[in-house]
Amino acid sequence: MSLVVGVDGAPGGWLVVAIAGGDWECRLFESFEALWSEYGTAELLLVDVPIGLPEDAPRECDRAARDRLGARGSSVFPVPTRAALACEDRETASVVNERRVGNRISIQSWALAPRIREVDRLLRSEPTAHGRVLEAHPELCFAGLNGGTPMGHSKHEPAGLAERRELLTTRFEPSQSIYDHAMDRFLRAAVSRDDVLDALALAVSGAVGALVSVPENPPTDAHGLPMRIVYPDP
Repeated sequence: MSLVVGVDGAPGGWLVVAIAGGDWECRLFESFEALWSEYGTAELLLVDVPIGLPEDAPRECDRAARDRLGARGSSVFPVPTRAALACEDRETASVVNERRVGNRISIQSWALAPRIREVDRLLRSEPTAHGRVLEAHPELCFAGLNGGTPMGHSKHEPAGLAERRELLTTRFEPSQSIYDHAMDRFLRAAVSRDDVLDALALAVSGAVGALVSVPENPPTDAHGLPMRIVYPDP
């Protein structure tokens, strides 16, 4: 029975939804290394963190994802260059990034920097993770699960939460039970409602069928990591 894992970065750590057939579990880890130690044998581990870092041009996969998502495209943040991520503060990183790709770094993008570094460090040290630890984006996954149509409302609105829960339950019946379990188990300061939905969307996407990517033939970064975002084939 194949094990598929969806991972989202939450305030309290790395939120995991793991699915194997009709069985599932939901856990929280302090580090990506600890998560990998537990789930390193999974067939697929889809994570909402950029994999494959640019050097001197924006990533094509981010542009393509925004185009596909329309009004939901603003949820795809620009990815800092590898040189910018090596900086200790956002102001310095912004100067470096602007020189490389012409863009400064937003507060939202810089907030992801520690998590990007964690995943990048693991992938560069664990060759067995290549091809199984894949970058995914929740909104692109929701659109794929919805036949290619992006969600109609923001996930931060009640209507957006409701439409995402309904879609996930339609595609994988235990989804509502997983969501309710996570809401009962974790404090909101550690795991928000949309963190659960995002991790669940990635796990369900990997469990229900074939994955495709943007771009279809991705370039690789300086360390051979593909710059692509995977999602379920509509």
